[in-house]
Amino acid sequence: MNKVLLAFLVGGFIIGSTNAVSTMLGPEYAAMVGGVPTGLIAPFFLNSRQKKKNFYWGYLLEAGVMAVIITQMYICIHMTGLSGYEIVSISAAIFMILSPLIIYFFGK
Repeated sequence: MNKVLLAFLVGGFIIGSTNAVSTMLGPEYAAMVGGVPTGLIAPFFLNSRQKKKNFYWGYLLEAGVMAVIITQMYICIHMTGLSGYEIVSISAAIFMILSPLIIYFFGK
């Protein structure tokens, strides 16, 4: 149980620190702090080498999905009149549909 608590504390600290980094350095740096470290730190809490391999493969697949979705968000914010909330809502819906499908069809 302590391992689970530690994982939540570390993850919460990383996600929570994005606001401070955004204020001090800018939102482009906050995305770097908030998104990347969780994928780097999470395997530390997995018990076996095979679980770590599976995690990295899934993370690689999800990174591809996120790259497509973030590109779509970037294009939408520049080329449409949609609000930020609408773009995020549409993107989240696409992510929730596309991610499980990608993992199902390409996961090991």
